[in-house]
Amino acid sequence: MQIPKQQLREVGWSKATGLVKVARKDGEKFDCATWLHKERELPKQSFKGEVERHHTGKEAESWEIIYFKLYTIQVPVVEKALETAGLMLGTDKLRITAWR
Repeated sequence: MQIPKQQLREVGWSKATGLVKVARKDGEKFDCATWLHKERELPKQSFKGEVERHHTGKEAESWEIIYFKLYTIQVPVVEKALETAGLMLGTDKLRITAWR
């Protein structure tokens, strides 16, 4: 089932990409009304989590970008701390990006 054009115009770009993922996966079984209701009721991040869960069957791990200033001399210390934390958590996803 297709999403009516008028309702599609009201959907934001980010949520529309989620609806497309679900529609492609479900094909003819796509439940338009249910997904449009979720799109309207849920905040963007929650909706993206629903789409991820539907698409992969797994919970999406939440994440957050944090910005803060460091003195140049502090950068190696923070990089080492993130590397150590990553090893302790068993991940390499912790990283620092320097903006200069």
